[in-house]
Amino acid sequence: MSGRCKERPELVDVTMPFEVWLPALPVRGDADLLERLFEPLGYEVNSMPIPLDTTFPSWGPSRYRDVRLTTTTRARDLLEQLLVLIPVLDDTKHYWVGPDEIDRLLRRGGEWLAGHPDGS
Repeated sequence: MSGRCKERPELVDVTMPFEVWLPALPVRGDADLLERLFEPLGYEVNSMPIPLDTTFPSWGPSRYRDVRLTTTTRARDLLEQLLVLIPVLDDTKHYWVGPDEIDRLLRRGGEWLAGHPDGS
């Protein structure tokens, strides 16, 4: 994510196609939040709800989704966007988010986060 690679420095600024598979991503709300976060950044978003219990379909979906994100970008941009946006999807973090964590995420978000339609 630092934009440096000792073994392959020529690839640092190359855009490449990526598919990210997150088989059990906690998502508050529905797929709309995933789309609002990732589509403005050029991702194609495909997700399916994961049932709470397959034995009891009447219980409905769990808060987890099977997610695939497809995009063409630099590896460091992909990693930074995942680092910043995945915590937005899960509002039950296991630790308190303090000012230091917020500052770190904002630094990682840089210009793309400042220009994001849901960046407020």
